Amino acid sequence: MKHRSQSRTPAKVRTALLELPRRAVRGSVALYRRHEASYLLFCFLLPFFLMSVIYALMQTWPFGNSSVLVLDLNGQYVYFFEALRDCVWGDSSLLYSFSRSLGGEFLGMYAYYLASPLSYLVALFPESGLLDALFLMLLLKQGLSGLSFGYYLRKTTDLSRVSTVLFSTVYSLTAYGVVMQHNTMWTDNVILLPLLALGIRELVCHRKYKLYTFSLILALMSNFYIGYMSCIFCVLYFFYVHIALPADEKNPEKRPLPFITSGMRFAFFSLLSAAIASLIIIPAVYSLSFGKDTFSDPTYEFVTKLDIFDILSKLFFGSYDTVRPEGLPFVYCGIVTLLLIPFYFISRRYSVREKLAGSLLALVLVFSFSIQVIDMVWHGGQAPNWLNYRYSYMLAFVMIEMAAKGYHGIRDHSARWVLYSAFPLLLILLLAEHFDYAHLDTLTLPVGMNLVLIGVYVIALSLVIVRRDVTKKYATECLLVVVCLEMLLGGLLNLAQLNMDVVISSRKSYYNYKERWEEAFDTAKEQEESAFYRMEKLNYRKVNDPYMLDYRGLSGSTSTLNKDTIAFLNVMGYSSASHASRYNGTNPFTDSFLSLSYIAGVKGTVFPESYELIYDNGDVVMYKNPDALPIAFGVSGAVNDITFREYELDAEGNRVDPEDDRIVNTDWCAFERMNALCASLLGEDVQLFIPLTYRYEGENVLRYKVNEHYCPSNPAADAYVNFTVQGYRGYELYACFPSWEDTGADYYLNGKLIGRHFEDEADGYLCLGSYEDGESCTVTFKIGAEGIYISRYVKYFYAMDRAVYDRLITTLSAGGYRVEECTEDTFSGKITVQPGYETVLTTIPYDKGWQITVDGERIEGYETLDALLAFDLTPGEHTLTLRYRPKEYKIALFLFLGGCLMLGGIIACEHLIKRSKKPQVATTTGKDTEICSITSEASSSSSTDRAPS
Repeated sequence: MKHRSQSRTPAKVRTALLELPRRAVRGSVALYRRHEASYLLFCFLLPFFLMSVIYALMQTWPFGNSSVLVLDLNGQYVYFFEALRDCVWGDSSLLYSFSRSLGGEFLGMYAYYLASPLSYLVALFPESGLLDALFLMLLLKQGLSGLSFGYYLRKTTDLSRVSTVLFSTVYSLTAYGVVMQHNTMWTDNVILLPLLALGIRELVCHRKYKLYTFSLILALMSNFYIGYMSCIFCVLYFFYVHIALPADEKNPEKRPLPFITSGMRFAFFSLLSAAIASLIIIPAVYSLSFGKDTFSDPTYEFVTKLDIFDILSKLFFGSYDTVRPEGLPFVYCGIVTLLLIPFYFISRRYSVREKLAGSLLALVLVFSFSIQVIDMVWHGGQAPNWLNYRYSYMLAFVMIEMAAKGYHGIRDHSARWVLYSAFPLLLILLLAEHFDYAHLDTLTLPVGMNLVLIGVYVIALSLVIVRRDVTKKYATECLLVVVCLEMLLGGLLNLAQLNMDVVISSRKSYYNYKERWEEAFDTAKEQEESAFYRMEKLNYRKVNDPYMLDYRGLSGSTSTLNKDTIAFLNVMGYSSASHASRYNGTNPFTDSFLSLSYIAGVKGTVFPESYELIYDNGDVVMYKNPDALPIAFGVSGAVNDITFREYELDAEGNRVDPEDDRIVNTDWCAFERMNALCASLLGEDVQLFIPLTYRYEGENVLRYKVNEHYCPSNPAADAYVNFTVQGYRGYELYACFPSWEDTGADYYLNGKLIGRHFEDEADGYLCLGSYEDGESCTVTFKIGAEGIYISRYVKYFYAMDRAVYDRLITTLSAGGYRVEECTEDTFSGKITVQPGYETVLTTIPYDKGWQITVDGERIEGYETLDALLAFDLTPGEHTLTLRYRPKEYKIALFLFLGGCLMLGGIIACEHLIKRSKKPQVATTTGKDTEICSITSEASSSSSTDRAPS
C-alpha cells in the first residue's frame, strides 16, 4: 500500500500544478463578481503582472542575468540601500556616516534617497538578496500607482470596474512610470498624486481633511524634492477644483465666502502636514546647506527650452529619446489616452468651466516645460543634472483623467467621432517623420507601430460605441486587452531603449564584485583592535563601494554633497570634483594623516615599503598601514595659518587682499601642498617631499606643449610615453601626473605592466618603490588614439624624506586621541595634549552639529584647513567626547511632535463631535453597466462626472 501511494503522489502533484493557473483565473473572476470593490485589487495586480512580464522579457533575475540596476540606482542608490540595511541590522547610524567622502551627515541622504516606507523591504531580505528586494520594490510601486489611480477614479467618476482597471493600468505604465522607476525615491509621489488630488476635492467639497493631510505628509517625507513639486501641483489643483466644480458641489451648505474658507483650510492642513514632515524636511535642508545650492550655476532667463511639437512628439508610442541632459519630458501615456481626450471636450456631461479648468492646468504644465526659469522653479531653483522634467508625470495624470471622462460618455456620440479623433494624431505623426524626430525614427518602428495602434483603437472604440449584441457585453474587456498589449510593448520598448542609452547592469556585476573584495576587508576587520579606523581600495566598481563593503573611507558620490570636503580631498591629491570623490593613489603621509589603516588593491600594485601584507588570494591584496594616526591629534597652531582656497579676486581680476600670506597657491602640485601641510602640522620649516628632475622620451608620439597633449603620430602603431627619474638616497619615490581627461592608458613601471591610469577619475598618486642614487626608475604609458593630457606646470616625481616622515608620525601620535568607545555619531576617550601642539585637529569634516565635551564641559569647535573640525585644549590629559547632534534636528523633532499632537487632537475632537452621526447613503440608477458602475461610492462623486439617469 505504501509503495502504491508513492507511485500515485507525483501524478497527483503534477495534476494539481497544472490546475493552478485555471483555478487562479476562476478564483479571480469569482472574486471580481462577488465583491464590488474587488476590482481595485486588479488595479494593483494588472500593472504588477505586466511589469513583471516586461522584466522577464528583459531577462531580469530570476528570468535571466540582468538586474534593475541602471544609472543612479546602479551608481548610488543601491549602495545607500546597503547602508539602510546596516542601520536596521548592523551598527550604522541614521545620523552620521564615515562611509561617505571622509564622513558626513546621513539623515539628509536618508531624506533624499531612502525615506520611502517601501525602502525597508531591503531589511526583510538577506544580505545576498538586496537586488531581489529592489526588484520587488519596483513591482510593488508599479502596482500601487495603478491602485491609487483606480481609487481616485472610483471616487470621482462613474466608470465601470473594467474601465477603471483599464485607465489605472495606463497611469501605472506611462513612459515616466517605466523609465523613471529606477529613481526609487521619486515614484512614491507618482503613487500619492491621485490621493492628493482626491484629498483636495474632499477638503473643498466636504471639509474632509484626513486623506489630503496624510497623503501630503507621505509625499513630503518619502522624498522632499519631488514632494516640493507635489506641493506646487496641489496649489494648482486647488484652483482647478474651485474653477471646475459647480457652486452647489463646492459649497453644499451655502456657507459665505467658500473660496476663502476652503483656502484657509487648505493652507492650514498644508502647513500642518509640512510641520509633521519637518522630521525629514529640516534634516534635508540642513544637508543641502553643505553646498548643494552651489552645485550648479543656473541662469534664470525667460527663454524657451523646447517647442510644442517637441512635447507632442513625445506623446506617442516608443518616443523614448534619452535621460541625458538634452532629454525631453516623458509624457507618453498611451495612444488610447490621445484618442479619448477629444471625447471629453465634446461631451455634454461635463461643464464648459470644468473643461476650461482642465485645459488651463495642462497648459500650465506644458508652459512649465517650455520656459527655462519656470522649469527651474519646479526643480527647486537648480537645473537638473540629467533626467529632466521630473514632474512630467503630472501632465500624464491630467491627460489620463480627461481620457477616462471622455470614455465615460463615449456612447453619447457616433462612431465617426473616433475617426475625427484619430486624424490629428495621424497628421502629427506624418509631420514628426517629415521633420525627422530621432525618437520617432522609422528604423526603430515607432511610427509604423503608432499607425497600427491607432488603427486597432479606432476599431476597438468603434465597437464600444456600436453596441451590437455580439460586442455589447465584451467591448470594454476587449479594449482592456488591447491597452494591456500596448502598455506592455511600450514599457518593454522604453526599458530596452533605456538599456541602449545608459546600459542596465547585470546581476553578476554587482555580486561578483562584492564577493571579490569582501574577504579581504573582513580579514582586516577581524584583526584590527582600534575602535575607529578607515580603509580604502585602489580599484572600484563605483565610488560608493564603501557602503557595499561596509567600511569607513574617502570615496563617495551623493547629490547631498559637502563641497568643502570634496575640495579638501582634491587638495590632498585625490580625484574630487562636482559631487564625488575617489581615493586613487597611496602615499604614507596622506594615508596616515587621514587615519587610513588598510589599503586594498589588485595583485601587482606597488605599495609603500612600510606597509604590511595581511591578505593575498592571488587576485586581491590587503596591506596594513602601521603609521595611521587616530581621528584626532594635537598639532601646531600654525595649521590655522594656511588655506588652499583660491585667491579672492575683485571685478578687475586683482586680489582683494594681496597681503594675505595664508594662501598656499593651489596651482602647485599635490606634493607641494603636502609639504606646506606637513610644515604647518609641526610648526617647523621642513620638506617632506623632495622634487626630482626627469627625462622624457616618446615612441611614435606627438607632443603638443600648449596643453601637454601626447597622442600617436601613427594611429596604426603602438605609442608609448616614457618618463625616467633617478633615485635619491634610497628614498621611496612617488609620482603624480595631474590630468583632466579620462582617456585611459596602460601603466608600466620599469617595463612591468601594473594597470590602467588616466581613466575614470583621471589622475592620482603612483607609488614607485625605493631607489638608490643613480638607479633609474621609468614610468611608461601606452596611449590610445585619444592620447593623454598632463599638466605641464608641475613637477611629476618626488622622493619622500623618511626621517621627516618618522618624526612627524612620532610627534602627532604622542598627542593622539585614544578612542575607547565609538559609534558613527559618538566618540569617547582620552587625549594627552603636548606643549606647543595645543590645537587638536580632527579628520572629521567640519559640521556645526558636532558637540565637543572636554572634562565634562562643552567647548566650541571651528573649521580649519578649509574643511576639518578643530578645537584648542591646554596641555595635559583630558577626557574628550564628540557627539553629532545638530540643533536643527531638535527643531525638526519638536515640530514633528507638535504637529502630530495637533493633528491627533483635531481627529479626537472630530470623533467626539460626530460619533453620534450616521453616514448617509445615496443611490443612483440608469447607469451603463459596461462603461459606468452602479455603486454607492459613485453617488458621492462630482455631479459633473455623472452620467444622466
